[in-house]
Amino acid sequence: MLDIINKREYFEWLNKSLADHKNVSLKGIQDGWILSILSGRQELKVAEIGGGKSRVLQVLSKENECWNIDKLEGAGNGPTDVPDIPGVKLVRAYMGENDTSIPDNHFDVVFSISVVEHVPNVALEAFFSDCCRILKPGGIMLHAIDLYISDERTQRVHVIDIYRKVIDAQDFEWLSPPTVDGQATFRCSYASNSDVTLNRWNRVAPALKSVREVSQSVSLKMFAFKKMSTGEAEVNSFLSDAEIRNLRQPSSNATLATPQTKSNISSSSRQIPRQTTPANVPKASSQDTSQNRQVSQSRFIAVRKVLAYYSRWPVVIAILAIVLNTLAFTAEEPYQWFFATGGTTLLLLLVGHAASKASYVAVELEQVKTENQQAIVALRRRVKRLANKRQQKAHGQQKRNSWG
Repeated sequence: MLDIINKREYFEWLNKSLADHKNVSLKGIQDGWILSILSGRQELKVAEIGGGKSRVLQVLSKENECWNIDKLEGAGNGPTDVPDIPGVKLVRAYMGENDTSIPDNHFDVVFSISVVEHVPNVALEAFFSDCCRILKPGGIMLHAIDLYISDERTQRVHVIDIYRKVIDAQDFEWLSPPTVDGQATFRCSYASNSDVTLNRWNRVAPALKSVREVSQSVSLKMFAFKKMSTGEAEVNSFLSDAEIRNLRQPSSNATLATPQTKSNISSSSRQIPRQTTPANVPKASSQDTSQNRQVSQSRFIAVRKVLAYYSRWPVVIAILAIVLNTLAFTAEEPYQWFFATGGTTLLLLLVGHAASKASYVAVELEQVKTENQQAIVALRRRVKRLANKRQQKAHGQQKRNSWG
Protein backbone atom coordinates (compact mmCIF):
# COMPACT_ATOMS: atom_id res chain seq x y z
CA MET A 1 0.00 0.00 0.00
CA LEU A 2 1.17 3.46 -0.92
CA ASP A 3 -1.66 5.96 -0.75
CA ILE A 4 -2.59 9.34 0.75
CA ILE A 5 -4.62 9.51 3.97
CA ASN A 6 -8.09 10.91 3.29
CA LYS A 7 -10.66 12.74 5.39
CA ARG A 8 -13.07 9.81 5.61
CA GLU A 9 -10.39 7.72 7.33
CA TYR A 10 -9.35 10.57 9.61
CA PHE A 11 -12.94 11.29 10.68
CA GLU A 12 -13.37 7.60 11.52
CA TRP A 13 -10.23 7.60 13.67
CA LEU A 14 -11.41 10.73 15.48
CA ASN A 15 -14.79 9.13 16.23
CA LYS A 16 -13.02 6.03 17.61
CA SER A 17 -10.64 8.20 19.70
CA LEU A 18 -7.66 6.79 17.82
CA ALA A 19 -6.69 10.29 16.70
CA ASP A 20 -6.33 13.11 19.23
CA HIS A 21 -9.00 15.82 18.84
CA LYS A 22 -6.60 18.38 20.34
CA ASN A 23 -3.73 17.60 17.94
CA VAL A 24 -4.90 19.21 14.69
CA SER A 25 -1.50 19.00 12.98
CA LEU A 26 -0.48 16.44 10.36
CA LYS A 27 1.17 14.36 13.08
CA GLY A 28 -2.22 13.96 14.76
CA ILE A 29 -3.57 12.52 11.51
CA GLN A 30 -0.57 10.21 11.16
CA ASP A 31 -0.84 9.03 14.78
CA GLY A 32 -4.43 8.04 14.06
CA TRP A 33 -3.39 5.87 11.10
CA ILE A 34 -0.69 4.01 13.06
CA LEU A 35 -2.95 3.47 16.07
CA SER A 36 -5.81 2.28 13.84
CA ILE A 37 -3.59 -0.70 13.00
CA LEU A 38 -1.66 -1.24 16.25
CA SER A 39 -3.94 -0.06 19.07
CA GLY A 40 -5.11 -2.90 21.33
CA ARG A 41 -2.35 -5.30 20.22
CA GLN A 42 -0.46 -7.29 22.83
CA GLU A 43 2.92 -9.00 23.11
CA LEU A 44 4.32 -7.49 19.93
CA LYS A 45 7.87 -6.30 19.40
CA VAL A 46 7.55 -2.77 18.04
CA ALA A 47 10.22 -0.33 16.87
CA GLU A 48 9.59 3.33 16.05
CA ILE A 49 12.19 5.11 13.96
CA GLY A 50 12.87 8.71 14.95
CA GLY A 51 10.21 8.62 17.66
CA GLY A 52 11.62 11.35 19.91
CA LYS A 53 9.13 11.79 22.75
CA SER A 54 6.81 9.38 21.00
CA ARG A 55 3.08 9.80 21.44
CA VAL A 56 2.33 6.39 19.92
CA LEU A 57 4.84 4.39 21.98
CA GLN A 58 3.34 5.82 25.17
CA VAL A 59 0.15 3.97 24.20
CA LEU A 60 1.69 0.76 22.86
CA SER A 61 4.36 0.24 25.53
CA LYS A 62 1.79 -0.84 28.14
CA GLU A 63 1.20 -4.20 26.42
CA ASN A 64 4.15 -4.58 24.02
CA GLU A 65 7.95 -4.57 23.85
CA CYS A 66 8.75 -1.13 22.40
CA TRP A 67 11.99 0.37 21.08
CA ASN A 68 12.68 3.97 20.08
CA ILE A 69 15.45 4.21 17.45
CA ASP A 70 16.49 7.86 17.41
CA LYS A 71 19.93 9.47 17.49
CA LEU A 72 18.41 12.63 19.01
CA GLU A 73 20.71 14.96 17.08
CA GLY A 74 17.90 17.30 16.05
CA ALA A 75 17.84 16.19 12.41
CA GLY A 76 14.80 17.56 10.53
CA ASN A 77 14.04 19.90 13.47
CA GLY A 78 13.72 16.82 15.67
CA PRO A 79 14.35 16.63 19.43
CA THR A 80 17.71 16.48 21.18
CA ASP A 81 16.53 15.81 24.74
CA VAL A 82 16.43 12.20 25.92
CA PRO A 83 12.74 11.23 26.31
CA ASP A 84 11.56 9.52 29.49
CA ILE A 85 8.95 6.99 28.32
CA PRO A 86 8.41 4.10 30.76
CA GLY A 87 8.85 0.67 29.21
CA VAL A 88 10.52 1.94 26.02
CA LYS A 89 14.12 1.06 25.14
CA LEU A 90 16.05 3.90 23.49
CA VAL A 91 18.70 3.11 20.87
CA ARG A 92 20.63 6.17 19.69
CA ALA A 93 21.23 5.24 16.06
CA TYR A 94 20.20 6.03 12.51
CA MET A 95 18.50 3.47 10.32
CA GLY A 96 20.84 2.67 7.47
CA GLU A 97 23.91 2.36 9.69
CA ASN A 98 23.22 -1.34 10.50
CA ASP A 99 23.77 -0.70 14.19
CA THR A 100 24.60 -4.02 15.87
CA SER A 101 22.71 -3.06 19.04
CA ILE A 102 19.50 -3.58 17.03
CA PRO A 103 19.10 -7.35 16.46
CA ASP A 104 18.26 -8.95 13.12
CA ASN A 105 14.80 -10.47 12.49
CA HIS A 106 13.51 -9.20 15.84
CA PHE A 107 10.49 -6.92 15.37
CA ASP A 108 6.89 -7.63 14.42
CA VAL A 109 6.39 -3.97 13.48
CA VAL A 110 8.70 -1.16 12.37
CA PHE A 111 7.09 2.24 11.86
CA SER A 112 7.86 5.94 11.60
CA ILE A 113 5.96 9.23 11.58
CA SER A 114 7.28 12.25 9.65
CA VAL A 115 10.75 10.72 9.25
CA VAL A 116 11.21 9.26 5.76
CA GLU A 117 10.82 12.64 4.03
CA HIS A 118 13.98 13.79 5.85
CA VAL A 119 16.06 10.87 4.53
CA PRO A 120 18.12 11.98 1.49
CA ASN A 121 17.20 10.12 -1.69
CA VAL A 122 20.70 8.64 -1.92
CA ALA A 123 20.25 7.09 1.56
CA LEU A 124 16.77 5.59 1.04
CA GLU A 125 18.06 2.21 -0.12
CA ALA A 126 20.21 1.78 3.00
CA PHE A 127 17.36 3.04 5.21
CA PHE A 128 14.77 0.54 3.95
CA SER A 129 17.34 -2.27 3.81
CA ASP A 130 18.02 -1.74 7.52
CA CYS A 131 14.27 -1.76 8.22
CA CYS A 132 14.08 -5.10 6.43
CA ARG A 133 17.04 -6.44 8.42
CA ILE A 134 15.48 -5.89 11.85
CA LEU A 135 11.98 -7.09 10.87
CA LYS A 136 10.90 -10.69 11.37
CA PRO A 137 9.88 -12.54 8.20
CA GLY A 138 6.23 -11.58 7.81
CA GLY A 139 6.67 -8.46 9.95
CA ILE A 140 5.03 -5.24 8.83
CA MET A 141 6.59 -1.89 7.96
CA LEU A 142 4.48 1.27 8.34
CA HIS A 143 5.66 4.75 7.39
CA ALA A 144 3.61 7.96 7.55
CA ILE A 145 5.45 10.32 5.20
CA ASP A 146 4.94 14.09 4.91
CA LEU A 147 4.33 15.33 1.37
CA TYR A 148 3.78 18.78 -0.12
CA ILE A 149 1.30 18.45 -2.96
CA SER A 150 -0.22 21.11 -5.22
CA ASP A 151 -3.15 21.37 -7.61
CA GLU A 152 -0.61 21.06 -10.42
CA ARG A 153 2.06 18.41 -10.89
CA THR A 154 5.36 19.40 -9.29
CA GLN A 155 8.81 17.88 -9.02
CA ARG A 156 8.41 17.32 -5.27
CA VAL A 157 5.76 14.63 -5.79
CA HIS A 158 8.11 12.58 -7.98
CA VAL A 159 9.64 11.24 -4.76
CA ILE A 160 6.68 8.82 -4.67
CA ASP A 161 8.14 7.02 -7.68
CA ILE A 162 11.49 6.81 -5.88
CA TYR A 163 9.84 5.24 -2.82
CA ARG A 164 8.09 2.68 -5.02
CA LYS A 165 11.28 1.78 -6.87
CA VAL A 166 13.33 1.35 -3.68
CA ILE A 167 10.70 -0.82 -1.95
CA ASP A 168 10.26 -3.00 -5.05
CA ALA A 169 14.02 -3.67 -5.01
CA GLN A 170 13.96 -4.85 -1.36
CA ASP A 171 12.61 -8.04 0.23
CA PHE A 172 9.20 -6.47 0.82
CA GLU A 173 5.71 -7.23 -0.43
CA TRP A 174 3.16 -4.44 -0.63
CA LEU A 175 -0.04 -4.98 1.35
CA SER A 176 -1.76 -3.88 -1.88
CA PRO A 177 -0.36 -2.30 -5.05
CA PRO A 178 0.43 1.44 -4.79
CA THR A 179 -2.42 3.72 -5.85
CA VAL A 180 -0.48 6.99 -6.20
CA ASP A 181 2.55 7.91 -8.27
CA GLY A 182 4.72 10.90 -9.14
CA GLN A 183 1.92 12.48 -11.20
CA ALA A 184 -0.39 12.97 -8.19
CA THR A 185 -2.10 16.30 -7.52
CA PHE A 186 -4.07 17.56 -4.52
CA ARG A 187 -7.69 16.51 -4.01
CA CYS A 188 -10.19 17.98 -1.58
CA SER A 189 -10.75 14.53 -0.07
CA TYR A 190 -7.18 14.42 1.28
CA ALA A 191 -6.67 15.00 5.01
CA SER A 192 -4.21 17.89 5.27
CA ASN A 193 -2.27 19.97 7.75
CA SER A 194 -3.81 23.14 9.13
CA ASP A 195 -2.68 26.51 7.76
CA VAL A 196 -1.96 27.62 11.33
CA THR A 197 0.60 24.81 11.63
CA LEU A 198 2.11 25.66 8.23
CA ASN A 199 2.52 29.29 9.30
CA ARG A 200 4.30 28.13 12.46
CA TRP A 201 6.59 25.98 10.32
CA ASN A 202 7.39 29.06 8.21
CA ARG A 203 9.02 30.60 11.29
CA VAL A 204 10.95 27.41 12.08
CA ALA A 205 11.95 26.49 8.52
CA PRO A 206 11.50 29.62 6.34
CA ALA A 207 13.30 28.06 3.35
CA LEU A 208 10.08 26.26 2.39
CA LYS A 209 7.74 29.22 2.90
CA SER A 210 7.19 29.67 -0.85
CA VAL A 211 6.33 25.96 -1.16
CA ARG A 212 3.75 26.11 1.63
CA GLU A 213 2.08 29.13 0.06
CA VAL A 214 1.11 27.10 -3.03
CA SER A 215 0.83 23.57 -1.59
CA GLN A 216 -1.02 21.44 0.93
CA SER A 217 0.75 19.29 3.50
CA VAL A 218 -0.60 15.72 3.39
CA SER A 219 0.61 12.28 4.48
CA LEU A 220 1.50 9.21 2.48
CA LYS A 221 0.76 5.88 4.15
CA MET A 222 3.23 3.12 3.28
CA PHE A 223 2.40 -0.47 4.31
CA ALA A 224 4.54 -3.46 3.34
CA PHE A 225 5.38 -6.94 4.67
CA LYS A 226 8.83 -8.47 4.87
CA LYS A 227 8.93 -11.49 2.59
CA MET A 228 9.45 -14.97 3.98
CA SER A 229 12.58 -16.99 3.30
CA THR A 230 12.91 -18.86 0.03
CA GLY A 231 10.71 -21.95 -0.07
CA GLU A 232 8.14 -20.75 2.48
CA ALA A 233 4.75 -20.39 0.85
CA GLU A 234 2.99 -17.96 3.18
CA VAL A 235 3.68 -14.90 5.25
CA ASN A 236 2.33 -15.16 8.79
CA SER A 237 1.10 -11.93 10.34
CA PHE A 238 -0.55 -10.98 13.64
CA LEU A 239 -3.30 -9.38 11.54
CA SER A 240 -6.38 -11.49 10.92
CA ASP A 241 -7.49 -12.32 7.39
CA ALA A 242 -10.51 -10.01 7.78
CA GLU A 243 -8.24 -7.15 8.87
CA ILE A 244 -5.93 -7.70 5.92
CA ARG A 245 -8.86 -7.72 3.49
CA ASN A 246 -10.21 -4.51 5.02
CA LEU A 247 -6.83 -2.77 4.93
CA ARG A 248 -6.40 -3.73 1.29
CA GLN A 249 -9.48 -1.77 0.25
CA PRO A 250 -8.27 1.05 -2.04
CA SER A 251 -9.06 4.61 -1.03
CA SER A 252 -11.83 6.34 -2.92
CA ASN A 253 -9.28 9.00 -3.84
CA ALA A 254 -6.82 6.61 -5.49
CA THR A 255 -5.22 8.12 -8.59
CA LEU A 256 -4.18 4.76 -10.04
CA ALA A 257 -6.37 1.75 -10.66
CA THR A 258 -5.71 -1.08 -8.21
CA PRO A 259 -5.08 -4.34 -10.09
CA GLN A 260 -6.68 -7.46 -8.65
CA THR A 261 -3.65 -9.38 -7.44
CA LYS A 262 -3.37 -12.34 -5.12
CA SER A 263 -0.92 -12.23 -2.26
CA ASN A 264 0.79 -14.89 -0.18
CA ILE A 265 0.05 -13.00 3.04
CA SER A 266 -2.19 -14.66 5.62
CA SER A 267 -2.77 -14.37 9.32
CA SER A 268 -1.00 -16.56 11.85
CA SER A 269 -4.32 -17.41 13.49
CA ARG A 270 -5.34 -19.92 10.83
CA GLN A 271 -4.34 -21.32 7.47
CA ILE A 272 -6.66 -20.85 4.51
CA PRO A 273 -7.16 -24.19 2.72
CA ARG A 274 -5.92 -24.28 -0.84
CA GLN A 275 -8.72 -24.79 -3.35
CA THR A 276 -8.39 -27.69 -5.73
CA THR A 277 -9.27 -27.63 -9.40
CA PRO A 278 -11.95 -30.15 -10.50
CA ALA A 279 -10.69 -32.81 -12.87
CA ASN A 280 -13.15 -31.87 -15.60
CA VAL A 281 -12.10 -28.22 -15.68
CA PRO A 282 -9.01 -27.59 -17.81
CA LYS A 283 -6.33 -25.66 -15.97
CA ALA A 284 -4.71 -22.73 -17.72
CA SER A 285 -1.03 -23.19 -18.35
CA SER A 286 1.52 -20.83 -16.79
CA GLN A 287 2.44 -19.69 -20.30
CA ASP A 288 -1.17 -18.65 -21.04
CA THR A 289 -1.41 -16.84 -17.71
CA SER A 290 1.85 -15.03 -18.39
CA GLN A 291 0.67 -14.01 -21.86
CA ASN A 292 -2.64 -12.69 -20.49
CA ARG A 293 -0.78 -10.72 -17.85
CA GLN A 294 1.56 -9.25 -20.46
CA VAL A 295 -1.39 -8.23 -22.66
CA SER A 296 -3.12 -6.54 -19.70
CA GLN A 297 0.07 -4.73 -18.74
CA SER A 298 0.63 -3.61 -22.35
CA ARG A 299 -2.90 -2.20 -22.56
CA PHE A 300 -2.48 -0.43 -19.22
CA ILE A 301 0.84 1.10 -20.32
CA ALA A 302 -0.67 2.18 -23.67
CA VAL A 303 -3.57 3.93 -21.92
CA ARG A 304 -1.15 5.64 -19.52
CA LYS A 305 0.95 6.91 -22.43
CA VAL A 306 -2.08 8.30 -24.25
CA LEU A 307 -3.33 10.06 -21.11
CA ALA A 308 0.15 11.43 -20.38
CA TYR A 309 0.40 12.76 -23.94
CA TYR A 310 -2.92 14.55 -23.87
CA SER A 311 -2.23 15.93 -20.39
CA ARG A 312 0.50 18.06 -21.96
CA TRP A 313 -2.03 20.56 -23.23
CA PRO A 314 0.51 23.38 -23.72
CA VAL A 315 2.07 21.33 -26.54
CA VAL A 316 -1.32 20.93 -28.22
CA ILE A 317 -2.08 24.64 -27.79
CA ALA A 318 1.29 25.59 -29.31
CA ILE A 319 0.65 23.38 -32.36
CA LEU A 320 -2.80 24.94 -32.85
CA ALA A 321 -1.33 28.44 -32.54
CA ILE A 322 1.26 27.67 -35.23
CA VAL A 323 -1.40 26.22 -37.53
CA LEU A 324 -3.76 29.19 -37.08
CA ASN A 325 -1.02 31.77 -37.64
CA THR A 326 0.14 29.92 -40.75
CA LEU A 327 -3.40 29.90 -42.11
CA ALA A 328 -3.67 33.63 -41.38
CA PHE A 329 -0.91 34.30 -43.92
CA THR A 330 -2.44 32.11 -46.62
CA ALA A 331 -6.18 32.68 -46.16
CA GLU A 332 -8.22 35.47 -47.67
CA GLU A 333 -10.40 37.96 -45.83
CA PRO A 334 -12.47 37.67 -43.68
CA TYR A 335 -10.94 34.31 -42.65
CA GLN A 336 -7.49 35.88 -42.38
CA TRP A 337 -8.54 37.97 -39.38
CA PHE A 338 -10.30 35.01 -37.79
CA PHE A 339 -7.18 32.80 -37.94
CA ALA A 340 -4.90 35.65 -36.81
CA THR A 341 -7.07 36.43 -33.80
CA GLY A 342 -7.27 32.77 -32.77
CA GLY A 343 -3.52 32.20 -33.16
CA THR A 344 -2.63 35.36 -31.22
CA THR A 345 -5.03 34.45 -28.40
CA LEU A 346 -3.48 31.01 -28.03
CA LEU A 347 0.04 32.48 -27.98
CA LEU A 348 -0.96 34.90 -25.22
CA LEU A 349 -2.44 31.97 -23.28
CA LEU A 350 0.88 30.11 -23.53
CA VAL A 351 2.82 33.18 -22.35
CA GLY A 352 0.54 33.50 -19.32
CA HIS A 353 0.93 29.81 -18.51
CA ALA A 354 4.74 30.07 -18.75
CA ALA A 355 4.72 33.06 -16.40
CA SER A 356 2.63 31.17 -13.82
CA LYS A 357 5.01 28.21 -14.04
CA ALA A 358 8.05 30.39 -13.34
CA SER A 359 7.26 30.60 -9.62
CA TYR A 360 6.93 26.80 -9.38
CA VAL A 361 10.28 26.32 -11.13
CA ALA A 362 11.95 28.74 -8.73
CA VAL A 363 10.47 26.89 -5.76
CA GLU A 364 11.62 23.51 -7.07
CA LEU A 365 15.17 24.78 -7.68
CA GLU A 366 15.31 26.24 -4.18
CA GLN A 367 14.11 22.95 -2.69
CA VAL A 368 16.68 20.93 -4.63
CA LYS A 369 19.36 23.29 -3.35
CA THR A 370 18.12 22.90 0.23
CA GLU A 371 18.02 19.09 -0.01
CA ASN A 372 21.55 19.01 -1.45
CA GLN A 373 22.80 21.21 1.38
CA GLN A 374 21.14 18.94 3.95
CA ALA A 375 22.71 15.87 2.35
CA ILE A 376 26.15 17.53 2.41
CA VAL A 377 25.75 18.48 6.08
CA ALA A 378 24.69 14.91 6.95
CA LEU A 379 27.67 13.50 5.06
CA ARG A 380 30.09 15.86 6.81
CA ARG A 381 28.70 14.85 10.19
CA ARG A 382 29.13 11.19 9.37
CA VAL A 383 32.71 11.72 8.16
CA LYS A 384 33.46 13.68 11.32
CA ARG A 385 32.04 10.91 13.53
CA LEU A 386 34.12 8.29 11.75
CA ALA A 387 37.24 10.44 12.08
CA ASN A 388 36.60 10.90 15.82
CA LYS A 389 36.13 7.15 16.28
CA ARG A 390 39.39 6.40 14.49
CA GLN A 391 41.18 9.05 16.51
CA GLN A 392 39.83 7.62 19.77
CA LYS A 393 40.81 4.12 18.68
CA ALA A 394 44.34 5.25 17.79
CA HIS A 395 44.64 7.14 21.08
CA GLY A 396 43.55 4.06 23.01
CA GLN A 397 46.07 1.92 21.15
CA GLN A 398 48.83 4.38 22.01
CA LYS A 399 47.87 4.19 25.69
CA ARG A 400 47.92 0.40 25.64
CA ASN A 401 51.32 0.42 23.94
CA SER A 402 52.71 2.84 26.54
CA TRP A 403 51.44 0.62 29.36
CA GLY A 404 53.02 -2.40 27.73
